[in-house]
This record gives sequence, structure tokens and C-alpha cells, in this order.
Amino acid sequence: GLNGLQDIEDAGLLLPDEKADFVDARSMLVRLRSYLHYFSKRKNDQLYFEQQSDIAKAFGYKSRDGIRGVESFMRDVYRALQKISVISDLFFDHVDEVLDLAGKGGHIDDKVVEKGIEVKTGRVHLTATKEQLLAKPQTLVRAFLAMARTGLPLHHRTRKVIFGSLELINDKVRTSPRLARTFFAILLEAKDISLVLESMLETGVLTAWIPEFSRITALAQHDLYHIYTVDCHSLQAVAELHALVARWAVIAQNIKNMKVLYLAALLHDIGKGSGRDHSIEGAGLAGHIGRRFCFSGEECATLEFLIHYHLFIPENALRRDLNDAVFIKRCAETIGNLDRLSMLYLLSVADSKATGPSAWSDWKATLMEELYLKVYPYLDIGRHGVHDVMAHEEQGVEWLREQVRGLLKGVKDLRVDIGALGADYILSFSPEMIARHVLTQRDNYQLLRQRSLVLASETEDAWQLLIMTVDRPGLLAKICGVMALNNLTVVKAQIFTWADGTVVDVIDVRSMDGLSFAEKGWRSLNEQLDLAIEHRMGLSHRLYRKLSSGYGRRSQMVGEVASKVVIDNKSSEMYSVIEVYAADLPGQLYHITQAMADFGLNIHKAYIATEVEQLIDVFYVLDSRGRKLVDEDFRHEVTQGLLHSIGRESK
Repeated sequence: GLNGLQDIEDAGLLLPDEKADFVDARSMLVRLRSYLHYFSKRKNDQLYFEQQSDIAKAFGYKSRDGIRGVESFMRDVYRALQKISVISDLFFDHVDEVLDLAGKGGHIDDKVVEKGIEVKTGRVHLTATKEQLLAKPQTLVRAFLAMARTGLPLHHRTRKVIFGSLELINDKVRTSPRLARTFFAILLEAKDISLVLESMLETGVLTAWIPEFSRITALAQHDLYHIYTVDCHSLQAVAELHALVARWAVIAQNIKNMKVLYLAALLHDIGKGSGRDHSIEGAGLAGHIGRRFCFSGEECATLEFLIHYHLFIPENALRRDLNDAVFIKRCAETIGNLDRLSMLYLLSVADSKATGPSAWSDWKATLMEELYLKVYPYLDIGRHGVHDVMAHEEQGVEWLREQVRGLLKGVKDLRVDIGALGADYILSFSPEMIARHVLTQRDNYQLLRQRSLVLASETEDAWQLLIMTVDRPGLLAKICGVMALNNLTVVKAQIFTWADGTVVDVIDVRSMDGLSFAEKGWRSLNEQLDLAIEHRMGLSHRLYRKLSSGYGRRSQMVGEVASKVVIDNKSSEMYSVIEVYAADLPGQLYHITQAMADFGLNIHKAYIATEVEQLIDVFYVLDSRGRKLVDEDFRHEVTQGLLHSIGRESK
């Protein structure tokens, strides 16, 4: 029997170099386990996120070449785990074969796939001799094509032969048009693309075939947003893309060249680990790879575009006003044509789904789909021109207004002119919801002149608050402060001001104290908001006392969240757009909006999102005179004030 590493080596299952790698990997993990026990002050064999930085420092890892020390440390941890996993799998495959645990390959017929490649006992075998492989090295890659078409794994001895023959994959092989076709047949036709790509990665074929891919092999990203290493995430993105293409045939039929899309999915993060913008870096690398794969100039340009802009749809869908026709038109101009739009959308969804559960939600999916559908008509040149699209949208807004008028037909004493309601507001809610807002204002008109009205409802994903009052300086800050006092975190905010000064804010919140919707004191919350509006409640000192008591104390991970402020005067014709990135802490949104109030900024729209522990707030603002923030000195002052409000002012 095989009782240890030496026996496995003697049986020919393990080369001396592989045995040494296994011993080194085991030694690292044993040392890591000792540090875990020391830092945890107890027996603990799980490496938690919060411990990784401290243990990396204890190991002596330091930041360099754009990669943080903790990321280099985790890269070595993942490599050690992978080495042990691969060798362990090899051992168990051998045991499986000797004991015939699979029952002769699960009754799969043996067959010759092509010269040098056969299916035997439910595995793909490389039967070519060393001389045959030397004469025809493409057989190494074609073994994976056999995997792709049969859905069967490689035999463990075949994996070893391939690993020991990687030097045969040289520049001549990499630039072979025939092998390029083989590679794309694998990407497009595989029954189980994850199985094939993981085997290509583990045997070293993927990095031999695309040397640039070694840059991201086992590369960790030290955040809770990405749950996979960059290489595994890239493989998962290809798998997600396979599923999307099969499910969304209506979108896929717009795509002229699937091989460009699949290569973009595999390479979309190839620029990470450089210390530079990974989208720009990756686009340049992908262009070189595309030319090596005999892509035409147009194909290379499309590949570079997809990787350069692979974050364009999710970032704009979550952080911009999708009812702004001018902005949508600019998106269409950036993307250029329907082929690119369809590819970019599928790539974006696959990337998000492959990142992990924190990166994908029904809300994000809805916004990305909305952006895709709004850009689509501008690029569907066969049916629409740009002017036609904008005219149709204006007609759509008027049609919605008519629906609202129909719902309110016969209702007397309305206080608002439906025709004066802004297009962005009309497009943001259903006619039924707008009618409800109008009736609520009529029924509470005198109350709203002095105080506020908060109406809470329970939805599937969050609690939704309709807040109505009249516009006042710093109103959103007061709302955010009262939410924080009541242990509510804001996850989305739609804020509008009608022409008559009536504020209609729809805020989605989640509870931070474990209370159910019925247990929450909504009347008390409304009373607190009234006191704040009337300047009879000191929100700042109340929040300070609450947070000083330990509620919402910073964790180590939160302390590492990148904070920044971006002021953009190009995305919107009417407003300056302020993006604030900060740790998601109780009271954070209050501090941000209060800082804006201190500068006399009028917030006309707000988009608030939380990605794991990072708050991403986008505000459409004008200054106290109703103008965009055009003065450079003032923009700098606002930036510094906002950074100070989140505790990250620049030195």
C-alpha cells in the first residue's frame, strides 16, 4: 500500500520536485497554524479575514510592486493549499482506479478520440509517446478539447505527463492559428467549462498557453467583496458566461463574434496586481494576446474595449441617474454599437455573479438591466435614430402623466399640477405610486407645511419609508441622522422636490438592532424627525453619545476600506455629481450629508449603495446659488470637508 510520501514517489505518482513542493507547502501551513493559535490565544485552525494582515506581518511580508503584503502572503497560502490539493487528488484518483470505485468508469465506452488521445474507464488518457508529443505538441492542448467535448476528467497519469511536458508549449505553438481554433473550441463548446479550465490551470497549461495569466495566478484581493482568487474568479466568469449565453439567447443573438467575448471573460482582470488601473493595464495586455491568437484588428479593438470598460455598466447603473436621457445618450456614444453593448452587458453580469454573493443582488441586476435596455434603442440603428429615441421617451413620460391623471380623475382639491412633475420623478415610480403621493399631499397639506409625514411599509428586501414634507436646508442630513439614531441603515434613497417645494423621499432601510418591522417605533421616529426639522433636537451630540457607547465600533477590516471623494461635472448637464466612498459605519451618511449642508449644497438626487463594508454615495447637487460646482477652489474645499466628515482628510 501507499503509506506516505516516499511510497507515493516510489510508485511513480510523485516526482522528486513535486515531493519537495508538497513538503514546503505543508511546512508553511503548519507554521501558519502555529501563528493562528498564538494570535487567537486558543486552538483555532481557521484563518479569518481580520487576522490575515497581522499574520502576514508576522511572516515578514511587505507591500511592493503594487501588491500589499497581506495579498502576497495570501497568494502563497493559496499556492500551498493548491499544491496539497492537487497531490491529494492525484493520490485518491490512484486509489479510485486500483479499487475500481467508479465501476469501470461508470459504464462509459472506451474509444479513440484521435491519435494519441483516448477515453478509457471514464477518463481522458494521453497515449502519445514522448517522441510523438515532441513532434506534435498541440496534442497536449487537444487533450483538453477531448475533455470539453466528452465532459470527462483527465486521468491522473495524463495530468502528470502534461505537467512534465509544458516546455513543449513554446512561442511557435502559442502563435499557431490551428491551436488558436482549438482553444476557442474549448471555450465555446465545453460541456463543463469549469472542469476543463480548472484542469488547464492546475496542470500549468493555461499559463504556458497564456503566460500573462501567471500574473494573476493565486492572486488574492484583501477584501470581503471578492471571495475567490483572481485566477479562479476569471475561470468562474467564463462559466457564468456559458450559462448566461444559454439562458439569454435574445441578447446573445446580437453578438457577432463569441470568441472575443469568451476571451474577454477569461482575461478581464489580467491587469490586476500591477499597481495601476487594472482595466487599462489589462486592455493593453489583452491586445497583445489577441494578436497572438491571430485576431483581426477589429477583433483586437473589441477585446481591448471590453476589458477597458468591463466595469462601465455596473458602475454607471448603480451610481448615475438612469432617467437622464443625455447621460444615456453619452453611454451609447461610449459603447458605440449594439454588438459591443450586448457583449459588455453579458460580461458585466458574468463578472458580478462570479465575484461572490455580495457583488450580486436583485437590485443590482435590475439596475444593470435597466441601463442596458435604455441604451439599447440608441444603438439599434436599424429601427431608431437618436432623435427618435428621445422623442419616444418624451412621449412615454407624457403617457405616464396621463395614466396618473386617469387614476385621479374626479378627485377634487389636488394641490399639485401633474404636468409640472419632473420627468425623472415620473419615470422613477409607477402611476399608482405617484397617485398615492399626490393624494397623501392633498390629505396632509397643512401638516406638511410645518412638519413631516413618515409612512413605513415592509418589502421583500428592505423596509421602505415614504417621507414627505417641504424642502428645507439640510433636510436629507436630518433624515439620515434620525435613521442612524433608530438603528436603521439606509441602503437606497430616491429624493425628489416638486415644483411647489414638496419633498417626496423614498428611503429603503434595513434594521441593525434585530427588531422586526412591527416592533419598530415608527411614530417615535416621525416625532424625532419633526423635532430635528424644527431645530429642537441636537442630532450631532446624540449620535456622538450613541457611537461613543460602542455601537458601530470600527473593526480592523472597516479601517482598511478605501475612502475618497470625486466631483464630476461631466456626467450631468444640470448638476455636479459627487461620489463619496467610505466605510459603512452608523452615522456615516449623516456626517456626509451634514457636511454638504454646511457648504450650502442643495441635494437634488441621491443614490446610496453598500458593497460589503463600503458605502458608495452619489449625490446630484447644485450650490447655494443653483449652479454647478465650477469653481476649482470651492471644489477642493468641498472635497476636503467631505473627507474630514468621514475621517480621511488629506494631509
